[in-house]
Amino acid sequence: MFDDLLAPISDEAPSGEYLKDNRSLFRGYRNEFNMAQSSFRQLVEVPDAVEDAELVDANSTNWNKLSESCHLCLATKSKDLEIFSWFTVAQLFTAEPFKNLSAALISMEAVVENFWSTLHPTLPEKKRKGETEQEQAVEIIEHRIKPLLQLVGDTAESGLLYMPLQMLPLVGEIDFGRFYKAEKDGSLSNLKDEAVIAYGHEKSEVEERIRALGSALDALVRLETSLSEKCREAGATPLSFKFVKDAIERLISSLRFLVGEQFAHWPLDPEPVLTAQELRWLRKKFQSR
Repeated sequence: MFDDLLAPISDEAPSGEYLKDNRSLFRGYRNEFNMAQSSFRQLVEVPDAVEDAELVDANSTNWNKLSESCHLCLATKSKDLEIFSWFTVAQLFTAEPFKNLSAALISMEAVVENFWSTLHPTLPEKKRKGETEQEQAVEIIEHRIKPLLQLVGDTAESGLLYMPLQMLPLVGEIDFGRFYKAEKDGSLSNLKDEAVIAYGHEKSEVEERIRALGSALDALVRLETSLSEKCREAGATPLSFKFVKDAIERLISSLRFLVGEQFAHWPLDPEPVLTAQELRWLRKKFQSR
């Protein structure tokens, strides 16, 4: 977790300032996000672009710069869910993408819980149209959570996290794009053989990816539940995290198909509970020593 993001920005304004009122500051973050998005789109859309080291390095630089800027903003300027969304997706372009994605989502969940009453973007009074307190409360919440829609998506292949997740290595050089293609053309058994060989060279790394994906999924479930409760209390419409959860669940399922048999116990399954008979057997075995 990014612990420094859980500290208040100041005693007077725990969540800092409303960025949209500081246009020049917000424009800088928006420009960095657009630049990172543009360089990633180029890698996705231009044939063989991923083989161009210069383009790959430029993309990595853009996302790292965005991550650093957003991190500093969240710690010192504004705890804003749009900035948090950009910070979260930027973690998928770091050296440990799944681990850092999980850390960002866990941090976002904690910030939502600890700073909800002042969390940005908080709609300024001058922009509220509701005539009653309840109507304004709905406006405030829906305005606050709206930026998250770009992160989690509103269709099966939308959301900022969707495309980067398809391209990250799961085992060896196998990403979900290759898994999906093999599933369609009937070559999954060959891909599984490749995965098992690759797994032999990176056992700890693969297990860490599996655990990080499970942790990220758990954080999304908790965050969705928390926001839904807050929305229901105010009579606001909650956001659905279905599509982003589905995307991560597909990665976990792919990993389980490819290398699940290599584990005596799948890392995300509950620890097995011994039956009374097994406990008696173990006790007797221990006492006989």
